[in-house]
Amino acid sequence: MSINELKNICSAKEVVRMSKKIRIANKPRFITSLVILFVFFSICFYTIFNPYTVEGTFEVELIEVEVKEGDTLWMLAKTFSSENQDIRYSIYEICTINNLTTSNVYPGQILYIPLK
Repeated sequence: MSINELKNICSAKEVVRMSKKIRIANKPRFITSLVILFVFFSICFYTIFNPYTVEGTFEVELIEVEVKEGDTLWMLAKTFSSENQDIRYSIYEICTINNLTTSNVYPGQILYIPLK
């Protein structure tokens, strides 16, 4: 289709309006606006489609145990953990809860042990 045919179909005013270019008056403000929009939509997308959302929390029930002569962390973990749980994980939990840096326990020491 030629330009003459376009002029016949549309008025001259509409043809001029179609060929008018858009000019950005303030480029830094335009780029800043684009960045802000990009960040906003990225946050919205991440919030909606985040695979690591927490569905809920649970409280762990703890019991207080006084260490007796001859007790070891392994024995305490084996005594108070469930049968299907790895003892090493139970020891890790006990150490974390009680802020233990080693596996040494001493008679009279109070430990908090999670119940399963």
